[in-house]
Amino acid sequence: MKQYELSPCLFMYFTSQQSIDSYHADLKENAPIGTTAIRVNATDADEGSNGDVVYSFGNDVDARVRALTKSRLDREQQSQYVVTIVAKDAGEPSLSSDKTIQIVVSDVNDNSPEFSQNPYTFYITETNSPGSSILSVTARDDDEGSNAHITYHIFRDRGGENLLSSFLNINSENGDIVALKSFDFETLKTFHFHVVASDSGTPSLSSNVTVNVFILDQNDNAPVILYPVSQIVRKVKADLHDILKVTWGYIVSEDVNTKLD
Repeated sequence: MKQYELSPCLFMYFTSQQSIDSYHADLKENAPIGTTAIRVNATDADEGSNGDVVYSFGNDVDARVRALTKSRLDREQQSQYVVTIVAKDAGEPSLSSDKTIQIVVSDVNDNSPEFSQNPYTFYITETNSPGSSILSVTARDDDEGSNAHITYHIFRDRGGENLLSSFLNINSENGDIVALKSFDFETLKTFHFHVVASDSGTPSLSSNVTVNVFILDQNDNAPVILYPVSQIVRKVKADLHDILKVTWGYIVSEDVNTKLD
């Protein structure tokens, strides 16, 4: 009678091209439910039930690993799994072999850029220096690599918003926005525009945000005499005493800043 003595010899077959010695496999996060990450095969040189092999996960595997092929993967939630595969024969006592494999969940472009605020509100002082940075917007993308590389641009439509945003430029890499002209509170008190953030994935995903800008007043207008200029002209030929009396009694000046600034 043959003596029972040999443990199963365990082999792994990967869905992607991997070295047998690396025990490493890649699985895209958008893989359909039921996708096979690895195939396992074990041989046992014993005969009969001593050579019958069954497979299982190791005792330390958690529920998420057990659900690996039963639910959708999300690299942003968990980017890798370490799985121990056990091959056990049916002999008495049972003998077993095991292998550990690292399954890496690879990224797909499934997240759009997300702005840190929505909408943005900025307060800008008038008489700013043209060409200087006046505000900045930022967005993040939870993907990785080129899928997470973000570029920015100002949305230009054909309406009045396009006229207002035409004197703005944005740095496509960091979201810094510069004004090409100086703001004047007396002619423009508020405006808004839209910024679009796009990732570099294929296909590219994007999102947009509204930016509201309020211009703050500066005391940049001197008082102007409004009236009665005509009365002063008529009194030019009068004697100095009369001019002074008219001036003291009737000249009215007004700080234009109370109307404009």
